[in-house]
Amino acid sequence: MAKIIHLLLLGLGLLVLGSLVIYAQVPTVPEPTCVGGFTISGEYIPREQGGCCKGLDCCQYEAFKNNPGCNECKTVDCCKGLDCCKYASYNGHPLCSCKGIECCKYDEYSNTPLCSCSGLDCCQFEENKNSPFCSCEGADCCIYQEYSGDPSCQCTGIECCELEQYKDFPLCSCTGKDCCRYEEYENTPDCKCSGIECCQYEEFKDTPLCIVSPTPDEDECAPIPPECPIGGGPGVSAPMLLDPAIASESKCRGACGPDCPKSCEEMEDKTICMPDSKGKCFYVCTYSNVLSCGAHDGCETHDDCYDACAAQGEDRMCYLAGLCHCACDLGCYFKYGPGSCWDWMNGNGDTQRHQLYSSPPLRSEPLKACPPT
Repeated sequence: MAKIIHLLLLGLGLLVLGSLVIYAQVPTVPEPTCVGGFTISGEYIPREQGGCCKGLDCCQYEAFKNNPGCNECKTVDCCKGLDCCKYASYNGHPLCSCKGIECCKYDEYSNTPLCSCSGLDCCQFEENKNSPFCSCEGADCCIYQEYSGDPSCQCTGIECCELEQYKDFPLCSCTGKDCCRYEEYENTPDCKCSGIECCQYEEFKDTPLCIVSPTPDEDECAPIPPECPIGGGPGVSAPMLLDPAIASESKCRGACGPDCPKSCEEMEDKTICMPDSKGKCFYVCTYSNVLSCGAHDGCETHDDCYDACAAQGEDRMCYLAGLCHCACDLGCYFKYGPGSCWDWMNGNGDTQRHQLYSSPPLRSEPLKACPPT
């Protein structure tokens, strides 16, 4: 009986204890409320500006735009520029399908090496190999500004002939008297010489003037050698003097144009072999600095008229009230027409013949025969 009472008391105690446990549970503690957070740079951002966001959700807030992953476009809808070229929908788009230098018209390529290069630096790219200043060679490149600092483009005249790329230029490949047409050679001995004095130079050894003929005995020759002919005349084809030393101080008289006009052509030296009065001794007359100029009766008449005015003391042209010179001009206008006279005055117009002009001729020593021509 005592055991039964003991068990009843134990059960009652457990029941009371369970009830106490049920009513004695600890209340739930609410989570703390977020009021803000910090960016990766340490700047505090309040909750309403995204300070409590997490992960990629933060990308919607301005303060977190620069977070890693926020600038990475994952779809075609947000791509920009060259990033779009990885999407199939952009296949064939000019921005994505262009090649080489043609892409440089798009701003997206402006910073690429090919599109940002300048001058000769661009020649390293295959796309520019055929451009004029990349494909030129030697002196031909000097017309391009990109080569302005190149030593081969800074040389002038004969000094350029030391460079390999100029070896075939006419100025550098000419020989002997042929070089004298270039002003760079005008002061060289073989270009300044005239007549017999040129025979000391190798280039003149085979010319008629320099081929030595037998010298006659003094008693074979006439006491007075012949004069070298000057100017045209019956049966004479000798050049006229470049400078006849007349009062007007004009040159190349009879040529159409002022003095010796630019239309005149440079010629080789001319030689004429003349016999003396006995016919046993011969002399070679050499005419140097020869020019061939267009001539016309109208030009010759007009020049003669001007020279006559100068000989009378008038040194003023028609436009400066030189009446004598005006009469010469009017004579040309009335006979040949203003158009022809104007053309002749400028070295142009129709001509009837070519007249030779030269420096005063030099006469050789007496020879037994004329040199071979």
